[in-house]
Amino acid sequence: MSLLFSLEAFNAIEAELSNVKNEILVVSAFCKENILYRLQEKINREVPRKRLLVRFTLLDIINGATDISIYDFCKTYGWEMYVLFNLHAKTYVFDRKRCLIGSANATNKGLGIGCDANIEISKLVDIDSDDLKKIEMLFDSAIKMDDLLYARMRKEYLAVKTNSEISSNNWSDSILFLINEKKSYQFFMHEFPQDAFCENIALNNLDFLEVKSLSESSEIKDAFLRSKAFRWLYQELNAIANKQIFFGELTQKLHNRIIKDPPPYRKDVKILLANLLSWVNVFAKDFIEIERPNYSQIIKIKK
Repeated sequence: MSLLFSLEAFNAIEAELSNVKNEILVVSAFCKENILYRLQEKINREVPRKRLLVRFTLLDIINGATDISIYDFCKTYGWEMYVLFNLHAKTYVFDRKRCLIGSANATNKGLGIGCDANIEISKLVDIDSDDLKKIEMLFDSAIKMDDLLYARMRKEYLAVKTNSEISSNNWSDSILFLINEKKSYQFFMHEFPQDAFCENIALNNLDFLEVKSLSESSEIKDAFLRSKAFRWLYQELNAIANKQIFFGELTQKLHNRIIKDPPPYRKDVKILLANLLSWVNVFAKDFIEIERPNYSQIIKIKK
Protein backbone atom coordinates (compact mmCIF):
# COMPACT_ATOMS: atom_id res chain seq x y z
CA MET A 1 0.00 0.00 0.00
CA SER A 2 1.16 3.57 -0.68
CA LEU A 3 2.05 6.09 1.99
CA LEU A 4 -0.81 7.42 4.09
CA PHE A 5 -0.96 11.09 5.04
CA SER A 6 -2.68 12.27 8.23
CA LEU A 7 -6.43 11.59 7.92
CA GLU A 8 -5.77 8.77 5.44
CA ALA A 9 -4.01 6.93 8.27
CA PHE A 10 -7.02 7.35 10.57
CA ASN A 11 -9.35 6.03 7.87
CA ALA A 12 -7.08 3.01 7.40
CA ILE A 13 -7.04 2.33 11.15
CA GLU A 14 -10.85 2.44 11.33
CA ALA A 15 -11.13 0.07 8.36
CA GLU A 16 -8.72 -2.42 9.92
CA LEU A 17 -10.42 -2.25 13.32
CA SER A 18 -13.75 -3.30 11.86
CA ASN A 19 -12.14 -6.61 10.82
CA VAL A 20 -10.24 -7.35 14.05
CA LYS A 21 -11.32 -10.57 15.76
CA ASN A 22 -8.75 -11.27 18.48
CA GLU A 23 -6.49 -8.39 19.49
CA ILE A 24 -5.69 -4.73 18.93
CA LEU A 25 -2.46 -3.10 20.09
CA VAL A 26 -2.10 0.68 20.13
CA VAL A 27 1.38 2.09 20.77
CA SER A 28 1.40 5.88 20.92
CA ALA A 29 3.58 8.31 22.85
CA PHE A 30 0.66 10.74 23.16
CA CYS A 31 -3.00 9.75 23.45
CA LYS A 32 -6.33 11.58 23.70
CA GLU A 33 -9.50 10.10 25.15
CA ASN A 34 -11.76 11.21 22.28
CA ILE A 35 -9.59 9.30 19.80
CA LEU A 36 -9.86 6.15 21.91
CA TYR A 37 -13.66 6.54 21.84
CA ARG A 38 -13.61 6.77 18.06
CA LEU A 39 -11.43 3.68 17.80
CA GLN A 40 -13.62 1.80 20.28
CA GLU A 41 -16.70 2.49 18.14
CA LYS A 42 -15.13 0.55 15.27
CA ILE A 43 -14.11 -2.51 17.31
CA ASN A 44 -16.32 -5.57 17.49
CA ARG A 45 -17.51 -6.12 21.06
CA GLU A 46 -16.35 -9.75 20.88
CA VAL A 47 -12.65 -8.81 20.54
CA PRO A 48 -11.12 -10.35 23.69
CA ARG A 49 -7.97 -8.26 24.09
CA LYS A 50 -7.21 -4.58 23.63
CA ARG A 51 -3.94 -3.08 24.81
CA LEU A 52 -2.69 0.51 24.91
CA LEU A 53 0.93 1.60 25.49
CA VAL A 54 1.56 5.31 26.14
CA ARG A 55 4.36 7.50 27.49
CA PHE A 56 2.23 9.19 30.17
CA THR A 57 4.80 11.55 31.66
CA LEU A 58 3.63 14.30 33.97
CA LEU A 59 4.67 17.00 31.49
CA ASP A 60 2.79 15.32 28.63
CA ILE A 61 -0.41 15.43 30.70
CA ILE A 62 0.12 18.99 31.95
CA ASN A 63 0.72 20.19 28.38
CA GLY A 64 -2.42 18.43 27.13
CA ALA A 65 -0.61 16.04 24.79
CA THR A 66 -2.16 13.13 26.70
CA ASP A 67 -5.36 12.97 28.75
CA ILE A 68 -5.00 11.60 32.26
CA SER A 69 -8.56 10.27 31.92
CA ILE A 70 -7.53 7.62 29.38
CA TYR A 71 -7.11 5.17 32.26
CA ASP A 72 -10.77 5.65 33.21
CA PHE A 73 -11.65 4.98 29.57
CA CYS A 74 -9.54 1.81 29.54
CA LYS A 75 -11.24 0.46 32.67
CA THR A 76 -14.69 1.19 31.26
CA TYR A 77 -14.10 -0.46 27.88
CA GLY A 78 -11.84 -3.35 28.86
CA TRP A 79 -8.48 -2.08 27.62
CA GLU A 80 -5.19 -2.92 29.34
CA MET A 81 -3.10 0.24 29.73
CA TYR A 82 0.71 0.23 29.92
CA VAL A 83 3.17 3.08 30.58
CA LEU A 84 6.71 3.51 29.23
CA PHE A 85 8.25 6.90 29.99
CA ASN A 86 10.76 6.97 27.11
CA LEU A 87 8.28 5.86 24.47
CA HIS A 88 8.33 7.69 21.12
CA ALA A 89 6.96 4.94 18.87
CA LYS A 90 3.60 5.06 17.10
CA THR A 91 2.08 1.88 15.71
CA TYR A 92 -1.29 0.15 15.57
CA VAL A 93 -1.30 -3.66 15.33
CA PHE A 94 -4.36 -5.57 14.14
CA ASP A 95 -4.78 -9.26 15.04
CA ARG A 96 -0.99 -9.69 15.17
CA LYS A 97 -0.97 -9.76 11.36
CA ARG A 98 -0.99 -6.21 10.06
CA CYS A 99 0.12 -2.88 11.47
CA LEU A 100 0.09 0.79 10.67
CA ILE A 101 3.43 2.35 11.47
CA GLY A 102 4.61 5.91 11.10
CA SER A 103 4.58 9.22 12.95
CA ALA A 104 0.90 9.46 13.91
CA ASN A 105 0.06 9.65 17.62
CA ALA A 106 -3.42 8.70 18.80
CA THR A 107 -4.42 12.36 18.99
CA ASN A 108 -6.50 14.76 16.90
CA LYS A 109 -3.39 16.38 15.45
CA GLY A 110 -1.61 13.09 14.91
CA LEU A 111 -4.49 11.50 13.00
CA GLY A 112 -5.43 14.54 10.94
CA ILE A 113 -8.64 15.46 12.76
CA GLY A 114 -9.34 19.19 12.93
CA CYS A 115 -8.08 22.29 11.18
CA ASP A 116 -4.74 22.46 13.03
CA ALA A 117 -3.74 18.84 12.37
CA ASN A 118 -0.12 17.81 11.93
CA ILE A 119 1.20 16.45 8.65
CA GLU A 120 2.03 12.82 9.43
CA ILE A 121 3.12 9.93 7.22
CA SER A 122 2.28 6.27 7.91
CA LYS A 123 2.17 2.97 6.09
CA LEU A 124 0.00 -0.11 6.48
CA VAL A 125 2.07 -3.31 6.27
CA ASP A 126 2.00 -6.99 7.12
CA ILE A 127 3.88 -7.86 10.29
CA ASP A 128 6.05 -10.95 10.81
CA SER A 129 6.76 -12.88 14.01
CA ASP A 130 10.16 -11.22 14.59
CA ASP A 131 8.72 -7.71 14.40
CA LEU A 132 5.80 -8.72 16.59
CA LYS A 133 8.24 -10.04 19.19
CA LYS A 134 9.95 -6.64 19.33
CA ILE A 135 6.63 -4.89 19.88
CA GLU A 136 5.76 -7.39 22.62
CA MET A 137 9.07 -6.57 24.28
CA LEU A 138 7.94 -2.95 24.54
CA PHE A 139 4.92 -4.09 26.52
CA ASP A 140 7.10 -6.43 28.59
CA SER A 141 9.35 -3.54 29.58
CA ALA A 142 6.42 -1.25 30.42
CA ILE A 143 4.35 -0.92 33.58
CA LYS A 144 0.75 -2.08 33.58
CA MET A 145 -1.38 0.68 35.06
CA ASP A 146 -3.53 -0.19 38.06
CA ASP A 147 -5.86 1.69 40.39
CA LEU A 148 -3.21 2.43 43.02
CA LEU A 149 -0.65 3.85 40.59
CA TYR A 150 -3.29 5.86 38.75
CA ALA A 151 -4.65 7.33 41.99
CA ARG A 152 -1.15 8.50 42.97
CA MET A 153 -0.52 9.99 39.52
CA ARG A 154 -3.89 11.72 39.34
CA LYS A 155 -3.44 13.26 42.78
CA GLU A 156 -0.01 14.58 41.84
CA TYR A 157 -1.29 15.89 38.50
CA LEU A 158 -4.14 17.78 40.18
CA ALA A 159 -1.69 19.29 42.66
CA VAL A 160 0.67 20.69 40.03
CA LYS A 161 -1.47 21.39 36.95
CA THR A 162 -1.72 25.11 37.80
CA ASN A 163 2.05 25.40 38.22
CA SER A 164 3.52 27.15 35.15
CA GLU A 165 7.07 26.03 35.89
CA ILE A 166 7.51 22.25 35.95
CA SER A 167 11.11 21.30 36.57
CA SER A 168 10.86 17.70 35.39
CA ASN A 169 8.98 15.74 32.76
CA ASN A 170 8.66 12.87 35.18
CA TRP A 171 6.74 12.00 38.30
CA SER A 172 7.86 12.35 41.91
CA ASP A 173 10.28 9.96 43.56
CA SER A 174 7.44 8.29 45.47
CA ILE A 175 5.67 7.39 42.22
CA LEU A 176 8.90 6.28 40.57
CA PHE A 177 9.59 4.05 43.57
CA LEU A 178 6.15 2.47 43.23
CA ILE A 179 6.84 1.88 39.53
CA ASN A 180 10.24 0.36 40.22
CA GLU A 181 8.61 -2.23 42.46
CA LYS A 182 6.42 -3.32 39.54
CA LYS A 183 8.91 -3.03 36.71
CA SER A 184 10.38 -5.87 34.68
CA TYR A 185 13.06 -4.15 32.63
CA GLN A 186 13.89 -4.68 28.96
CA PHE A 187 16.64 -2.57 27.38
CA PHE A 188 17.86 -1.28 24.09
CA MET A 189 21.65 -0.88 23.93
CA HIS A 190 21.43 2.93 23.85
CA GLU A 191 19.71 2.97 27.25
CA PHE A 192 23.06 2.29 28.91
CA PRO A 193 26.04 4.68 28.98
CA GLN A 194 28.12 4.14 25.86
CA ASP A 195 31.29 5.38 27.58
CA ALA A 196 32.81 5.13 31.02
CA PHE A 197 32.42 8.30 33.05
CA CYS A 198 35.20 10.85 32.93
CA GLU A 199 35.38 14.52 33.90
CA ASN A 200 35.44 15.66 30.27
CA ILE A 201 32.71 13.37 28.97
CA ALA A 202 30.85 14.88 26.04
CA LEU A 203 27.29 15.88 26.86
CA ASN A 204 26.12 14.43 23.54
CA ASN A 205 27.00 10.97 24.90
CA LEU A 206 24.36 11.20 27.61
CA ASP A 207 21.31 10.05 25.66
CA PHE A 208 20.70 7.28 28.19
CA LEU A 209 19.81 9.93 30.79
CA GLU A 210 16.71 10.87 28.77
CA VAL A 211 17.05 14.61 29.31
CA LYS A 212 17.53 17.42 26.81
CA SER A 213 20.31 19.37 28.47
CA LEU A 214 22.54 19.24 31.54
CA SER A 215 24.99 21.79 32.86
CA GLU A 216 25.68 21.24 36.55
CA SER A 217 27.15 18.13 38.17
CA SER A 218 24.15 17.98 40.51
CA GLU A 219 21.82 17.85 37.51
CA ILE A 220 23.79 14.98 35.99
CA LYS A 221 23.69 13.10 39.29
CA ASP A 222 19.93 13.57 39.63
CA ALA A 223 19.36 12.43 36.05
CA PHE A 224 21.58 9.39 36.55
CA LEU A 225 19.78 8.29 39.71
CA ARG A 226 16.49 8.53 37.78
CA SER A 227 17.85 6.74 34.71
CA LYS A 228 16.40 3.42 33.63
CA ALA A 229 19.82 1.75 33.80
CA PHE A 230 20.48 2.74 37.41
CA ARG A 231 16.93 1.89 38.54
CA TRP A 232 17.34 -1.58 37.02
CA LEU A 233 20.66 -2.12 38.82
CA TYR A 234 19.27 -1.02 42.17
CA GLN A 235 16.19 -3.20 41.76
CA GLU A 236 18.28 -6.25 40.85
CA LEU A 237 20.43 -5.83 43.95
CA ASN A 238 17.41 -5.32 46.20
CA ALA A 239 15.85 -8.52 44.89
CA ILE A 240 18.81 -10.61 46.12
CA ALA A 241 18.70 -11.89 49.69
CA ASN A 242 22.18 -10.67 50.65
CA LYS A 243 21.92 -7.59 48.38
CA GLN A 244 25.09 -8.33 46.42
CA ILE A 245 26.16 -10.00 43.18
CA PHE A 246 29.32 -10.81 41.20
CA PHE A 247 30.02 -8.93 37.98
CA GLY A 248 29.75 -12.07 35.83
CA GLU A 249 26.34 -13.02 37.18
CA LEU A 250 25.09 -9.46 36.75
CA THR A 251 26.34 -9.49 33.16
CA GLN A 252 24.20 -12.53 32.45
CA LYS A 253 21.14 -10.87 33.96
CA LEU A 254 21.66 -7.83 31.77
CA HIS A 255 22.32 -9.95 28.67
CA ASN A 256 18.90 -11.56 29.07
CA ARG A 257 17.14 -8.18 29.17
CA ILE A 258 18.60 -6.50 26.08
CA ILE A 259 16.38 -6.21 23.01
CA LYS A 260 18.60 -6.89 20.01
CA ASP A 261 18.37 -9.19 17.00
CA PRO A 262 20.68 -11.05 16.86
CA PRO A 263 21.43 -11.01 20.63
CA PRO A 264 24.47 -8.94 21.66
CA TYR A 265 27.84 -10.52 22.29
CA ARG A 266 28.62 -11.08 25.96
CA LYS A 267 31.75 -8.94 25.65
CA ASP A 268 29.61 -5.98 24.51
CA VAL A 269 27.28 -6.44 27.49
CA LYS A 270 30.31 -6.47 29.80
CA ILE A 271 31.35 -3.10 28.39
CA LEU A 272 27.88 -1.63 28.95
CA LEU A 273 27.85 -2.87 32.54
CA ALA A 274 31.39 -1.64 33.20
CA ASN A 275 30.39 1.79 31.89
CA LEU A 276 27.38 1.84 34.19
CA LEU A 277 29.48 0.92 37.22
CA SER A 278 31.93 3.72 36.43
CA TRP A 279 28.99 6.11 36.73
CA VAL A 280 27.91 4.43 39.96
CA ASN A 281 31.38 5.07 41.40
CA VAL A 282 30.92 8.79 40.82
CA PHE A 283 27.24 9.50 41.39
CA ALA A 284 25.76 6.63 43.42
CA LYS A 285 28.40 5.78 46.04
CA ASP A 286 25.85 6.53 48.76
CA PHE A 287 23.66 3.70 47.49
CA ILE A 288 25.89 1.07 45.90
CA GLU A 289 29.47 0.01 46.58
CA ILE A 290 31.79 -2.03 44.40
CA GLU A 291 34.43 -4.30 45.91
CA ARG A 292 37.25 -5.87 43.94
CA PRO A 293 38.51 -9.03 45.70
CA ASN A 294 41.26 -10.61 43.59
CA TYR A 295 40.27 -10.28 39.93
CA SER A 296 36.51 -10.11 40.36
CA GLN A 297 34.00 -7.43 41.30
CA ILE A 298 31.18 -7.60 43.82
CA ILE A 299 28.39 -5.06 43.47
CA LYS A 300 26.21 -4.57 46.53
CA ILE A 301 23.74 -2.29 48.25
CA LYS A 302 25.49 -0.02 50.69
CA LYS A 303 24.24 -0.43 54.24
